[in-house]
Amino acid sequence: MNAVQKVTRAIAPQIRSRTFVRATQPKMGGKQDPFEHPHLVWENMSGVTPAHFPKGKTAALLIGGVAFGYGIIMFSVHHQNTKHGFK
Repeated sequence: MNAVQKVTRAIAPQIRSRTFVRATQPKMGGKQDPFEHPHLVWENMSGVTPAHFPKGKTAALLIGGVAFGYGIIMFSVHHQNTKHGFK
């Protein structure tokens, strides 16, 4: 056993684990999986919500938003370069 292992074994029982998050306490009702609970909105409606967005409109909105953002950035770069005398 080398010196590092001896020091680690001597210090390890004295070190407390520090955390700002408390361990989750078990709830009444036994050993239930905390991630198993009913998702009534999705199960009762077969995955379709009242605010269902069609794929075509969603794709158009996404592509338009990306193109608009790209256009604004390219216009800004061009404007600044022109303003400072670059062409």
